[in-house]
Amino acid sequence: MTNSYQDFHTKIIHAWIEKCKQEVPFSYYLLESNQNTSTEALLNSEDEDLFDEPDALYCKRLTKLKAAPLNSESRELGQWLITQAVAKYAHIVPLIPRDLFWYFGGDCMHYLVDDEINAFQRLDERFHEQSSETSYAQLRSQQLGLH
Repeated sequence: MTNSYQDFHTKIIHAWIEKCKQEVPFSYYLLESNQNTSTEALLNSEDEDLFDEPDALYCKRLTKLKAAPLNSESRELGQWLITQAVAKYAHIVPLIPRDLFWYFGGDCMHYLVDDEINAFQRLDERFHEQSSETSYAQLRSQQLGLH
């Protein structure tokens, strides 16, 4: 059931990115359902009213993370996205599941309190001990007292 760990995190990464699409300034760049303009065209737009290079770069990397398999490269990308959100896009930080701060690790760990770190560490240890018995999502619900 090791895949349940990856599946869980893939789902919450995708859900987070979908929420980001609803927020300014990302809604300008990540409108996949835009009728007349493709996402790529928006990201490459030279329209000064829409184009902001750091925002476009963030959106490109969000899109890249959504499409990438979860591996060391995507973890580095996730770390960059989260630390940039904390530094530049405070309004989306509440949209980021705390699980992703733990999952991506690195500098993201600075934004978790000790109790959260301990809880996630216990959860991971328990999952690796019992991975054949239950899914990660079920164990997470039990360990973190979620119903």
